[in-house]
Amino acid sequence: MISLLKKDMMLSRKPMMLIGVLVIVWTIPAFLVQSELMGQVVFGYMLFFQSYYLAIMLTQQDEAVKADLIINSLPVNRSLVVAERYLYFMVQPAAMSVFILLFSRTVWAIPAPGFPQGQVFSTAGAMIVLPVIWIALSFYLPVNYLSIGKIKVFNQLSFMALILLPGIASRFIKNTEMPVWFPRLLELSIETIIGTLLLASLIIYFISYKISNKIYKIKDFY
Repeated sequence: MISLLKKDMMLSRKPMMLIGVLVIVWTIPAFLVQSELMGQVVFGYMLFFQSYYLAIMLTQQDEAVKADLIINSLPVNRSLVVAERYLYFMVQPAAMSVFILLFSRTVWAIPAPGFPQGQVFSTAGAMIVLPVIWIALSFYLPVNYLSIGKIKVFNQLSFMALILLPGIASRFIKNTEMPVWFPRLLELSIETIIGTLLLASLIIYFISYKISNKIYKIKDFY
């Protein structure tokens, strides 16, 4: 398990360097947003983007070096291979959320005459975005295992969607009335929302792992 985690971390080094630069650059406009809700949305999207982008890049790196072919030529349990990838994408977004939490507070603490005090990423915001990431990856990972080596089109469409999503969402929000359930959702306590999301995401993530495990066990590599 540790060796497989090291492998994923090594393959993630270059994408993580780019992600680190993007996080630093995006933190500035997110920090300067005066609306608390909008600030959390910007930080949250930043966290979601980096996790999903890393999943796409890691898939492409695996394909480029024929990682699965090499791994399965060794005496390694296939269930362990799948479990490691799912564990990695539990830990990596959580670690990045801690980094963004600390970095946004560091920027906030720096005195900047002429600039208004902006927003920082909140712990509650991170706890809401993390389950959303795990739910999204719950759908992405089985598709990856089902179509290893044939997922390029799906990755390209996913990456385009990530880039276009903020613009589409902002236009949709401006031109569409809020659904009737949205005000009721806001009436719920933040603890209830976070608890429900966490429970749902963990259940969906576990089901996704079981599906991916079954797919990977019978997968041929050549």
